[in-house]
Amino acid sequence: MLLFREMKLLLMAIVLGLVAGCGSSSSSNDAVEDSLQPEIRVSGMVEVPGGDGGLASLVQPGLLDWLIEGLVPKAVATITGMEPVVGAFVELIRIDNNGEQVGGVLASTTTGLNGNYSLVLPTGVNLSGDLIVRVTSVDDRLLGDDLRAQVLEEAVNINPVSEFVLQRFIANEDVDLATIQPGSVVRLRGQIEAFDLTETADLSSMLEQLDERVGPYVDERIPIITQGDSSMISGEYHLSQFTVGLHEGHLWEGSLEMSLSHESMIFVPRDHGAVERQMSGDESRAIHYAEAPQRLHTEINISNETGSIEGDIDGEGTLAYNASFEEWCEEEEDKQVCFRMPAFQYLTQKVKDKNILVERLEDAVVRYGITDVDGLPTLDPDDEHGVEIFRGIGINMKKPDTLAFADLQGAFGAVSYNVYVDSDHLTEIDMVVSTINLDGSNVIVEDNIDSISIQRDEMGVLTKTQSNDENPISMDFELSNEAGRIDFVAGIDPIPGVEFVASANVNDELDVLVSRIFAAVDVEDNIPFASIGYGIALKLPETKPELSGKTYRLMTVGVSHGADEFAIFRVGYDTLLTMTSSTDGSLEGTEYLERINTGHQDGGYKLNQSEGQVNKAVTINLEENGFATLTLDDAAGTEIKGFFNEGASMGVFRRYWEGTGDKDGEKELELFVFAELESVTTEQ
Repeated sequence: MLLFREMKLLLMAIVLGLVAGCGSSSSSNDAVEDSLQPEIRVSGMVEVPGGDGGLASLVQPGLLDWLIEGLVPKAVATITGMEPVVGAFVELIRIDNNGEQVGGVLASTTTGLNGNYSLVLPTGVNLSGDLIVRVTSVDDRLLGDDLRAQVLEEAVNINPVSEFVLQRFIANEDVDLATIQPGSVVRLRGQIEAFDLTETADLSSMLEQLDERVGPYVDERIPIITQGDSSMISGEYHLSQFTVGLHEGHLWEGSLEMSLSHESMIFVPRDHGAVERQMSGDESRAIHYAEAPQRLHTEINISNETGSIEGDIDGEGTLAYNASFEEWCEEEEDKQVCFRMPAFQYLTQKVKDKNILVERLEDAVVRYGITDVDGLPTLDPDDEHGVEIFRGIGINMKKPDTLAFADLQGAFGAVSYNVYVDSDHLTEIDMVVSTINLDGSNVIVEDNIDSISIQRDEMGVLTKTQSNDENPISMDFELSNEAGRIDFVAGIDPIPGVEFVASANVNDELDVLVSRIFAAVDVEDNIPFASIGYGIALKLPETKPELSGKTYRLMTVGVSHGADEFAIFRVGYDTLLTMTSSTDGSLEGTEYLERINTGHQDGGYKLNQSEGQVNKAVTINLEENGFATLTLDDAAGTEIKGFFNEGASMGVFRRYWEGTGDKDGEKELELFVFAELESVTTEQ
């Protein structure tokens, strides 16, 4: 994990000459605690598809279209062209989980000349997912169907999106409408409203489109909306991230980016499953590598910027945050460029019974040129310069109150992911499975080192090398001023032009370490070498843990090498490993492969995505010390090995894959992290 062998080799090479928002919610049977309950007024607009079918003007990048179709589209539309409905009859009712009305009409009103409505909730009636405003029999455009919306906040528009979301909730048998989280539903509706639809003139056609285009997306997120106990996440945490990016355009066409980041934060539990994340600064280090022409660049950013964002946690331990659409311009290498980042949802899985969150990192931005508007440089939506995507994994752990050398003891199973690039067009990906030993001193020892590396030379030729080294390697470390952080000692005097940083985070239970290693040589802006490493180590169990009956969410990050391309492999958040016995289980979900060519062939730098379903039987051979090998039933040439921790609530593995047939010659190394789902009683 900490890869001391590579660290020492790296330092030796340098010395020898390389230096050339959540709303309120309540149950449907909430009692009235105060006869002087404040008035709750619900208002909004009733909208239906316009008679001319006019959906369509460029408003913002459509994240959903990008997720489903693969890339940020060139022309993206929001649901515009909707017409307000005048004189529509609006009723307030309750429904059960099957969508059937419960009791009588609670209140009613009609829409005005602008399609707006307003009504006051009766005394004792509160905002809730089973409280509905509906419109019936307005005109032939509604085709006799109800148009409904859940009353989860005081501002509620009634339109095809609100009806579609309600229908998907009703179709999910595991959802209790009365207890869902209002903030998540409101944000989900907003994301769908930013989706690109073709023109349609009636409600039924629009609902069919929504079902076809965003149905799977909504179904994946519905489980996240069931409310969890926000108090399970609180206190000071530190986050270590490893991210891989592919760049399609402008200055770094066809490039591969690798970055490490470290961030401190405080989690504050709020009502109704909401969790506030208060950030207090971060540091990141990145490598940009491109071919044809070959370029190598490093970037270091240290920020003391603070901020906060509120998310929601569900009963299985998923913490979801929503980032809003952003647009900005900046100076880049003496040229003004602009960016758009679509609205996005960040998903994090809490490890069962531990103060550890495993984060799925997914971002994308589109680059644009500028145009002059009233003398000011402004983003030109017709001048796209390419797409950049970023995929990664993060481990967010609660900090220990204090940390001493004597606290760090025991044997750990470790897996590390390491990338090297140099000015001779050589890239190397190396993954190591090893054991780490701590004895309460300032020395950490790595042994039983099993390494697989893939080298790619300037001609695109790939070479795999595998080695096993039982000789122990040791390295000294120091305790950082930051709680729960240790810094590794290089053992050499500082060298001008050499940047070397190696550290690790420790969790509150002192049984998980996450390391970050960055090294680069920069001589008068000439960078002949750069390297990044990321590792996770789990304290090994004393006895063989039980796997039967456990369900894990799988998170991945990895790079695939081809002769003329770089690619990122990942799985969807819906990918779960379900164990039916101590040795057998099934892996089901979605997998993605995003590719970009490196400029060695005709056609330019093209970024594309392929998607497939995962449905594989899994066999696990688990040893007494937590070391495990995973075998997939249809994966010839695949090797997965790593470790489970005490109690088997978390696992970290290395996956090696070789392509066959039309993928002959391709090679992949991926970091797999398994996080056991929480089993939490939902709040009422």
